[in-house]
Amino acid sequence: MSLTLECYFDYRSPFPYLAIEPIAELAERQGVFVDWIPIRLPGLSSYRDRPMGHSFPKRNAYVARDLERWARRRGLEIRTPDVLAAAASEAAETPEPTRGRDHPMDTDELLLGAVLAKRLGRFDAYHRAAYRTLWGSGLAETLELALS
Repeated sequence: MSLTLECYFDYRSPFPYLAIEPIAELAERQGVFVDWIPIRLPGLSSYRDRPMGHSFPKRNAYVARDLERWARRRGLEIRTPDVLAAAASEAAETPEPTRGRDHPMDTDELLLGAVLAKRLGRFDAYHRAAYRTLWGSGLAETLELALS
């Protein structure tokens, strides 16, 4: 009987992006199937009514720094939403802002795409491309990789 590791994600969160490769490597070594399960973070009670960056500026500064640390450790580029980048720069009290960008916080369509990609047997490629587009190198490089 094969074991299944269930990994829940919402494209709003960058942490699953940082974990894709380590989870895949672990699953291969242990002979475990990974089932990535899409969820909607705003549907969770701890997430509801707390728009990113508005409620907890110190927490957001920490999250931005933590993302950068983990991305460096994983050898990935990470692009934080502008609100987190601004909080990190403000907390560091540096004139140089942490590189940020606008982030579409409504990921419902991407999550529906993930469900469809699973049904079509194309989840892995879709999942990596969606995360790379939102949190990594962006759309141009993702399309270039997909077409090469």
